[in-house]
Amino acid sequence: MNYEDGQKLLSLFLAVVMMVTTCSVGFTAFAADKDKGIWKNSTSADSTFDALTELVDTYVPVLLNQPNIKKALEEKLGMTVTDTTSISDLIMGVSPTLLNLLSSPMNKADIIDGYQKGYSDVAYAYLDEKDAKMSFYQLFSFCVNNISSSDAELAKWCEDTLSDLSALLEQFPEKQAKQQEDLSAAYDALNKVLEVLGTAEGSLDTLEDIQKATVTYKDKSYKVDDLIALDDFKDVAKCFGTFTAYFEEAGSKKKVSTMSEAIWYVLLQYQSDKASSELAEAAKAYLCKLAKKDYNTIKDDDAALAAACKIGAAVLANNGDDAFVSEYYAAQLDDATVAALRADMNKNVPDGNAKIGSSRDTFQAYLNGDYADKGIAPVTKPAMATYWSSEDLDTRTEGIYRRALMENRTVGGMSPEEVIATINQDLLKTFYSGELKESVDEAVDFYFEITDAKVISNSCRKYSFAKYGFKGFLCCCCCKQRHQSVHGTAGS
Repeated sequence: MNYEDGQKLLSLFLAVVMMVTTCSVGFTAFAADKDKGIWKNSTSADSTFDALTELVDTYVPVLLNQPNIKKALEEKLGMTVTDTTSISDLIMGVSPTLLNLLSSPMNKADIIDGYQKGYSDVAYAYLDEKDAKMSFYQLFSFCVNNISSSDAELAKWCEDTLSDLSALLEQFPEKQAKQQEDLSAAYDALNKVLEVLGTAEGSLDTLEDIQKATVTYKDKSYKVDDLIALDDFKDVAKCFGTFTAYFEEAGSKKKVSTMSEAIWYVLLQYQSDKASSELAEAAKAYLCKLAKKDYNTIKDDDAALAAACKIGAAVLANNGDDAFVSEYYAAQLDDATVAALRADMNKNVPDGNAKIGSSRDTFQAYLNGDYADKGIAPVTKPAMATYWSSEDLDTRTEGIYRRALMENRTVGGMSPEEVIATINQDLLKTFYSGELKESVDEAVDFYFEITDAKVISNSCRKYSFAKYGFKGFLCCCCCKQRHQSVHGTAGS
């Protein structure tokens, strides 16, 4: 919501409040004039106040159902305005917006320690509630700004609410630390198992060999999978969930749910040679899929595989959401680039202007290579050089880079791989999860990191605005004001 919308809603709310307040002020004046016998007792005062409230509720729906007002409330606040919408409904619909306008906002980076765009958005996704009246971050900001309020009731509510919001926030780092603790215990237990495997007879070259093997431990014979029941090895189970998630996220049907599977996939592969492990292979295939490449087709082509994995990691950093391409469309061509593109078109496509026009937008589209259906080939690479040499490259470079990645298409005569090779890596340091991954191994490691973040986030208690009794809190404040108006003044 922009500033002007907020001001309009604030004006609307204040207009309604003034109407209610007008009645309340008149009523309070009558209440104060007790010597003239206007009120027989407080019950009479309460009855009159209730009558005035009913009068307001009768006419508020008429005001709220005016076309422009109704449209503003429903489109901007998501309210449903009917013939029975009351002043209380309006207060609840508008209050979060007003509180946001009146509070000093805090963004995610202010609230999440070590915030890293992309990764942190995935990790803390449990704090995002769709269509919430106030987001976690808005409510957190409001509580921080009002925890020292002179209104003791407001300050106490903010203190209690902030305590729970902070507990929600701390879930991810706490669970992440617990995961690392569990994995460390699992690895220690697996190393103990490694010693026991030395007692097995025959080959242990495959998962099937391990599953069939019999080993000796403390003078007793065991099938490998039965070792998980012994106290010395039970911690191995603490890695099952993490490594199964790595396979599942990549779309693999493989899993780690037994001692033999943990030995094969984790101990003998992941810990010994992660880059060539089956887990890494599954991750590479998944990253290639995100880059719209077939892993089996390019896996033996080092350059093609590296480009695809880098692209896949970039897409993964944005949780598969291509909304970030919108920055590309917001990028503006400078005059020098437009001149270079016009000259390029006049040379290579003499009738180009007649076919597509000559606005700045059409030259942006020409740069993109969007006019193949009109027989106009993409801009030539020499003209691209002017584009890349622009002084204002940050937004534009990221934009064309992102479009190349997300659409996996030729951009300005350059393939995504060529775009990656051309772009100055220093310009990408602010690209969501950071710079483009340097290698396949880095991309694969990022796959594991982001998968951990998703799994941990999904296990966290989720934020729900309704839980915090905001409606009850507002009603309590309104009732307190009413009580003070009626009884406090009337009894003076």
